[in-house]
Amino acid sequence: MKQIYLHIGHRKTGSSALQNFFVNHPEILRDNSILYPAPEWLVKAGRENKITSGNGRNISKQLTKLSKPLTKDILFSSEFIFRELTDKNCLHEISRQANRLDAQLKLICYTRDFFSFSFSSWGQYIKRGRGTLQYTDFMQKRTLNEFYNNFKSLIESTNEN
Repeated sequence: MKQIYLHIGHRKTGSSALQNFFVNHPEILRDNSILYPAPEWLVKAGRENKITSGNGRNISKQLTKLSKPLTKDILFSSEFIFRELTDKNCLHEISRQANRLDAQLKLICYTRDFFSFSFSSWGQYIKRGRGTLQYTDFMQKRTLNEFYNNFKSLIESTNEN
């Protein structure tokens, strides 16, 4: 049975580096019977070593374009997958498409230690010119707990499917 991998590239976990590798080394994935669907704009951005958000937008729509039998495992990786999957209808539709393709859906998600994650998020906030708050003020105004609540919601919804 072929696999459909959803790499939930959550923020500050190195997912951009992985996505850059996936798009720049399709031959390695191909040699391991994995397809990383990449439109031309994504391939071009990868060649230029630009940070992208991966290939994981509108996964259910991308899956509707495939027909069985799948000849390779499929890999989607994006920061947007997390947001998409917290919508139960979206996860249900992706699961339905995986069943239609006789494929097993596998979720991969990396997380970070909360302090390391929050400190890195604060550094990104400063570096990108989004503000000048001190770390403690940043933590009071930002609801990074929302990340964990959303993650918990995702885990619970995957158990239902």
